Amino acid sequence: MKVISVPSSKSLWNRYQILASFADVSIQGRDPGLDVQVLQQALSHWHDTSQFELGQGGTSFRFFLARVSRLAGTWLVRADPVLLARPQGPLFDALRSLGVSVEIRPDGVELESQGWRQPPTKLVLDSRVSSQFASALLLSAIDLPFDFEFEVPQPSSVDYWRMTLNCFEVATGFRPEERHVRIPRNLKVTRGGSWTVETDWSSAWSVMGVRLAMSSRGSFEPFLVPGLAADSTQPDSRCVELLGLWGAQWEFSSRGLMVNHLPSRWRAVSSFDLGSAPDLFPVLAVVLALGDGKSRITGISNLVHKESNRIEEVRELLTQAGFDCGHDSESFWVEGNPLSPRTSFQFDAHRDHRMAMAAAVLQAGGWSVNLLGADSVRKSFPSFWEVMG
Repeated sequence: MKVISVPSSKSLWNRYQILASFADVSIQGRDPGLDVQVLQQALSHWHDTSQFELGQGGTSFRFFLARVSRLAGTWLVRADPVLLARPQGPLFDALRSLGVSVEIRPDGVELESQGWRQPPTKLVLDSRVSSQFASALLLSAIDLPFDFEFEVPQPSSVDYWRMTLNCFEVATGFRPEERHVRIPRNLKVTRGGSWTVETDWSSAWSVMGVRLAMSSRGSFEPFLVPGLAADSTQPDSRCVELLGLWGAQWEFSSRGLMVNHLPSRWRAVSSFDLGSAPDLFPVLAVVLALGDGKSRITGISNLVHKESNRIEEVRELLTQAGFDCGHDSESFWVEGNPLSPRTSFQFDAHRDHRMAMAAAVLQAGGWSVNLLGADSVRKSFPSFWEVMG
């Protein structure tokens, strides 16, 4: 049996970091990626600098903007140009409604704040592109001098919004409503001590994708992923649904997830909705390409706003590997062929960690992929290539 350790969830870790900044709390986790590290550094230095570097991470950038705007001062938050080009407008508008001056610069965002002020009317936050806008506001709505209300009518990736609500409840003992948020004044973080971040299902799915590709070539060894829990609130825990469809054998224990068998062939999936778990998409598309028949993945429209346009990048990756695939505005299809000729080609992940991991699945399946941007996995899974062997 092989033990494969993956990082703690960066989605949970970054939520906990913002909440912990309002209290005397320590956070315990494993193998933090760059997204976690840059937020740690920014939060630990706001007392001695007014300029911050937040890199590429959407959660890190958006969550920190809201958090630092709670403090009186002028702040420059720099970020990667690719991240700055992604949609941010609803969050900027919400901060302006809270009395914060927001100036967009070529290298980042400058904030001038005296701390949040009560909006004249209830905020309506457009989170159709990203639920992170709503999460950013909620996580920083601690110990306010006024009752704070905002509406979240149509959040994308609603399960990630629910993850934020869960974290907020754990930290404060108070759970807001999902669509009509009302935070009472002077609400504080009441849970102290040390908080432990659970293992990341997104990273575990990349491991499973690689192991499925290896199994398709007749190589399988039972493996354990420590720390994965059956009752996880992480949306990407849905990946076990796919394992079940394909006849894999696994079990949860106090140690984590034990995978005892993976199939060497698997059937197509006529339709699988990733609206609540979009990070599964790149690896899933490659896995389905290695299966039998035409598969379709839906709920992916917001993936054009990730570190890259993941819909188009996956199409390019699979096309270069010799698969027939395509997409429209709402779905992606691929004609799976386990007997597809193994070829050699070069692929640029464009600094997108999920695309590098998708290319790794093809490599494990027998393709020779000269991968540019392989180090992008440091964003979420620094030990990925070491773990994959």
